[in-house]
Amino acid sequence: MNKKKFLASFTLLASTALLFACQSNESTTKSSEKIVETSSSSKDAISEEQRNKWLKEFYEEVAETDGSNYHNEIEERSQKAWNENQTNIFNGQASLNVTNDYLPSELTKLKVTLDGYDESTRRLKVTVTNNYDETLIGTTTNSNNNNLYGTYFTLYGYTTLSGRSERVKIAQIALASDLPAGESIQLEILPSALANRQTDYAKKLQNSELDSKYYLLSSDYGNSLWDITKDQVMGEEIISEQIVLSSLANIYIVPKLVFETYPSTAPSDSELENLISNN
Repeated sequence: MNKKKFLASFTLLASTALLFACQSNESTTKSSEKIVETSSSSKDAISEEQRNKWLKEFYEEVAETDGSNYHNEIEERSQKAWNENQTNIFNGQASLNVTNDYLPSELTKLKVTLDGYDESTRRLKVTVTNNYDETLIGTTTNSNNNNLYGTYFTLYGYTTLSGRSERVKIAQIALASDLPAGESIQLEILPSALANRQTDYAKKLQNSELDSKYYLLSSDYGNSLWDITKDQVMGEEIISEQIVLSSLANIYIVPKLVFETYPSTAPSDSELENLISNN
């Protein structure tokens, strides 16, 4: 009888020891897996310095590359149509609508609309809206009082009046001041020739309040007015009929976006890596 009790006690003790050993081993295995997983995550994570570098490249440079690729595709279509004696690929499609659907969605939150041309003031009306949750940085100056352009955008369009569609740089415009999150600014852009000329006629059209809101960095219009103008002043103004604003089609924007603090909607590390590596 005592022998049977002894065997039973021994068996129970052995079973308990085995169960404890299994639980301990399972716990050790899970702990090891967790360590491996944590180490792997740490290895995949990028440094804050690298992330900020990629964010700067994404917001300030990617649109330029994508815009170039977008134009190249249109250029190929236009050349093909020309070679085959077809009509202008944008024939009958003139519009002031501004597209940005070729860009990653995160780069489309600077909304720019063309509100038309004011013949009386000779100005192109543009509304710029910051749909990000952080301020867009405008133009600053360095110690030598030189302008350091922050956020700016370039508007391109395509001719519809010529036999072969050609790209036109409508304007590259820099914001003179910061544009806070969720806010809009109305710009009225005077052509370069009238903005820079010192004749009595040109001075009447210049307006320091309007002109202090932006910088017109470049434009294919040069000395020309933006659009058809019935009361054109000969000797002071010229009109390039092939590229007048009202005849352009497929207007698109290429933005350069400068932030002090990047938006909460900025791409994740892995998304950034993919976006940067594909450009």
